[in-house]
Amino acid sequence: MKIGIVGDYHADYPSQRATNEALLHSIEKSEREIKFDWIPTSTITEQLDSIVKSYNGFWIAPGRPESAIGVLQIIKYAREANIP
Repeated sequence: MKIGIVGDYHADYPSQRATNEALLHSIEKSEREIKFDWIPTSTITEQLDSIVKSYNGFWIAPGRPESAIGVLQIIKYAREANIP
């Protein structure tokens, strides 16, 4: 399983570090092969088709995105395609 974390990662932002820690903890406890990547919001509009084909689900990260439009595009796609 591959999860796309939709957000602009900043290591100095505690909630984003906690997101990574929560995912790593979940992966360890579930003993399943789960991978995740942070998806910079500024890349979503131009790369939407390839992004949605690359992930099994999306997590909207905490924080202020550079592109709210990109975040909304992922949300719309996920809702319409019944993707978690």
